[in-house]
Amino acid sequence: MMMIYKVKATRNGNDRNYAQKWLQYALHLDELNPENPFIRLDIGLAYCTLGSCNQALNYLNSEFLAMPNLPAEELKTAKRCLKQCGG
Repeated sequence: MMMIYKVKATRNGNDRNYAQKWLQYALHLDELNPENPFIRLDIGLAYCTLGSCNQALNYLNSEFLAMPNLPAEELKTAKRCLKQCGG
């Protein structure tokens, strides 16, 4: 379900309603599976999509850019968010 909101949030002109749902699901997943780098990346990207740079930077850092198996689209989005948020 989270993936649906993620896709809709990023493809529908950064729709805030979908981004909020995406963040909500990602935070819940983080509670169930703490320190999972892919979940934490999603949290950072969701915060970035919502324009909450301070929170986004708590989750996004250079470690994520070096994650193995990070899809190219995720890497591109993470770099954009870091640049946008001054990270």
